[in-house]
Amino acid sequence: MSESALMSSEQSAREARALAEIVQRINQSLELDRVFALIVRHAAELLHARGARLGLVEDGSMVIAATHGDPGDLAVTATDAFGSISSSGAHPLWERRRDAPEAGNIVAVPCLANGLVIGAISVFDVPERRFDSHDEELLLALANHAAIAIDNARLYRQSVRAMEHASILASSARSLAMHVTPREIYADIERIASTALDADGVALYQAAATGGAVTCALSSGAAMEIAPRALVNFWQGSRGDTMRTGVPLFLHELDEIKDKEMLALVQKAGVVSMACLPLAVEGRLQGLLILRYLTPQTFDEDQRTLLIDFGSHCALALRNALLLERVEQRAQRLAAVAKVQQAISAAVSLSDVYAESYRAVASIVDAPCFVLMRHDAHRDVLVPEYVVKNGLEGSPDGSACVPIARGSVPNNSLVAAFQTGEPNVSALTDAPDSAATHPGMTVVLSVPIVNGEQVLGVLQAQSQLPNAYDMEVVDIVMLIARQAGTAIARAHASVAERAANERSRALAVALEAMDQPVLIRSRDEIVLYANGAALREYGYTRDELIGLPSHVLTVLPTVRAHDQTREAPREDLAASGSWSGELLLQRKNGSEFPAWLSINNIVNDEGEITASVISTRDMTEERRVAEQLRQSEKLVALGELVAGVAHEVNNPLTGISAFAQLLQEERLTPDQLEAAQMIKREADRAVSVIRDLLTFARKTGPRSVPIDMNSLIEQTMRLRTYGLRTAGIEMKQELAPGLPRVHGDDRQLQQVLLNLVVNAEHALANCPKRIITLRTSAAAGRVIVEVSDTGQGMSVEVQKRIFEPFFTTKPVGEGSGLGLAISHGIVRQHGGVLRAQSEEGTGATFEIDLPILMVRDEATYPALPGYGAEIPRQRRFLIVDNEPAMRQALQLHLRRSGCFADAVGEPVAALALLATRTYGAIFLDLQLDALGAESLFTELVERDPDHAGRVIFATGDLESEPARNFLQGAGRPFVGKPFALATVAALLTQAASR
Repeated sequence: MSESALMSSEQSAREARALAEIVQRINQSLELDRVFALIVRHAAELLHARGARLGLVEDGSMVIAATHGDPGDLAVTATDAFGSISSSGAHPLWERRRDAPEAGNIVAVPCLANGLVIGAISVFDVPERRFDSHDEELLLALANHAAIAIDNARLYRQSVRAMEHASILASSARSLAMHVTPREIYADIERIASTALDADGVALYQAAATGGAVTCALSSGAAMEIAPRALVNFWQGSRGDTMRTGVPLFLHELDEIKDKEMLALVQKAGVVSMACLPLAVEGRLQGLLILRYLTPQTFDEDQRTLLIDFGSHCALALRNALLLERVEQRAQRLAAVAKVQQAISAAVSLSDVYAESYRAVASIVDAPCFVLMRHDAHRDVLVPEYVVKNGLEGSPDGSACVPIARGSVPNNSLVAAFQTGEPNVSALTDAPDSAATHPGMTVVLSVPIVNGEQVLGVLQAQSQLPNAYDMEVVDIVMLIARQAGTAIARAHASVAERAANERSRALAVALEAMDQPVLIRSRDEIVLYANGAALREYGYTRDELIGLPSHVLTVLPTVRAHDQTREAPREDLAASGSWSGELLLQRKNGSEFPAWLSINNIVNDEGEITASVISTRDMTEERRVAEQLRQSEKLVALGELVAGVAHEVNNPLTGISAFAQLLQEERLTPDQLEAAQMIKREADRAVSVIRDLLTFARKTGPRSVPIDMNSLIEQTMRLRTYGLRTAGIEMKQELAPGLPRVHGDDRQLQQVLLNLVVNAEHALANCPKRIITLRTSAAAGRVIVEVSDTGQGMSVEVQKRIFEPFFTTKPVGEGSGLGLAISHGIVRQHGGVLRAQSEEGTGATFEIDLPILMVRDEATYPALPGYGAEIPRQRRFLIVDNEPAMRQALQLHLRRSGCFADAVGEPVAALALLATRTYGAIFLDLQLDALGAESLFTELVERDPDHAGRVIFATGDLESEPARNFLQGAGRPFVGKPFALATVAALLTQAASR
């Protein structure tokens, strides 16, 4: 063997031993930072190099984790130090950099763990030396062992941190569980946060509900003075967002805080990181825990998990402590209530009951002032029976009675408690709540005194403490009030018993004569008695109905799932002894009808229920009338809204039309003239829609006028054009020319058309082909209007009932079932017939058959002069219109014709001008404010008949009956807005020439 071969063998052996020792040292260390240091130090020693670097792959890039020896240029990038990794992992894994002289002679190898590159080791030496492949293989062997050591150290660190976190959580859970009061838990949270979690400050907020009141239960450490100030805008800032979402918020930096003023305060206190932890138990948020740090926090996954788990422990412990506190407080209160209830039950006279009731309330709540009010049914007032002022019993003031004022909104808490049968808490302002409220009180608790379902009066506790009465207190005082009601009723029992016997005898005689059905049933719901009205209503004989189970008369839930079940009245009867409500009933022949039932138990002397009395009121007609009234009120309100909007829109449209006419009088280019003409046409089109809306919205009573059904259809469809187009429905109109007129109320017939079109729209909701066709024709002295659709059609059974009130094929809540019934009645009132023809799958056609008007009776109106009349010069006119644009346009048009016009917007100003000047004619708008055009004209007729005879009227609503009546009575010419300026000028000229 040659000497060189022997030296090479010996060198390999030395390198192998050195590598084994190095690997052993590295594996013996489990601290991650020490493992990094050993790897780079031994890499340099193994290759006798000047230094070494260790890089780790983090988020897809290489980061230098440790260096040894001469670091060289610290600005050297990871790629310069380690080369670039092969994406395939094939050999060579690294391309050694030879074009970076600032990095020296470098050899770099990857660190592989489980087939993944987790980092790399690079070794660098003086420029005189060049690393060879043997150095690379030796360094690669070290790198493989280093990767395993790094993985082991990481696992060890994670296990240590997990054990530390588990220890902290276990310790905190045990510590928190040992405390039973909120104060002790707050102190423990503060201790654990500062010692175990290294927090420099802590704050804890409690919130009853998201968006509700918030209190600061704990604030200590860094920035402790800021927590109470954060309550003002709690729900508008980051704290509120965390409470609403229930998602913890970890702020490495504080730039995410919304409230910039609060951000400045926190930063001023030195806080650089924060953790906001929502306190939730079983999905219910009850507060927010905030930890503040004066040193930057990374909030890695382990730390976040620890903090979230700690927040859960805090929430659970706090919830349990608060529950225990409330339970103990409630137990103490209920024990006191039990004692006073015994005293109330033992009281015999009313004065004893009143006194014991006050003592019961005062033992539970703060009530330095107290009043007990009895209801006087004859006068319908609340009368003070027992009064306490500043802890001393006083004499009731008979003048302090409180009227109930039924039918109006209660004006004080006493009346509200009496009318609703529910307790209420009211804060007092400077003015007293009622005559029974004593001066100096800031809050009152008013509770109804109830016996069964009867409210006998009201007791009221009054306090100077704003927060004296919470919901738990209200519930307990309500128990006392109910017990007081029972005792008061018992005190009246002896007198009431005699009166009840007399009433019973009278009722026995009167029952049979009643028109309202009355049944008496046994405890097991068997009919024992039925008066004559019940026999007539249900269609049974007396022998058939007596002994019949009462539920046979009720439509069971399996038949009508949306109707109220029999269980609801049964439960209420068991709880209170009476029930009133609506049920669906059925007669012997199977017909059904809605009815209002009042059921009251009959109780014997021992308090046992022996039977029940059931009175019935058929609500069929009542429902029909109520629905018609509701629809009528809805249409009236809609009409008022539409009329108001139409009037407001019509005024600016008049100005637009007028100025468009002025533009057409100018010397314009063809394009400009076309634009002005377009403005005029579109304004006129808008006015046409407004007139249709005004016709639809007329609020006058029934009338009978000649009607052109073709025009009525076109007018009605203009109102539905947008809705139909939006729904993708095609509207066809096949209207017979020269159609004879009919006689009737155009508004009611318009309602019929709208009902039929809306029903057709509903029928087309899920159809691929959506067409509605309106067709008119005349034959044999009749006018026929057909409304057809391409929907699913109707079955024979549906067609039989289509015009029945309350029958509808629409889902529950989408239709009242009255539209076709009302339409059928309207057509019948006009001497016509409404028919329906349909087959399933082929659509439906509704036919309105009306008689032709044989004698024409059309209203006539003054004819308007033509547009081409010449206007004489040097003529002065007066324009009275509250629209500035209209006044300006008309003035300009007259001025161009050589005339002069004064223009005012108010009648008072017009009267002032008329007192000093003479005008050839007066243009007067009917829609004026203040004095009004009608009043102005009336005054002119009385004071200045000459000017009154030269008035020209203008109105934006020629269809209004009041306006038409006035214009016909005035006998003066008029124009509708918008109008042609030349027409108005011609009218003024004619009036001036009188």
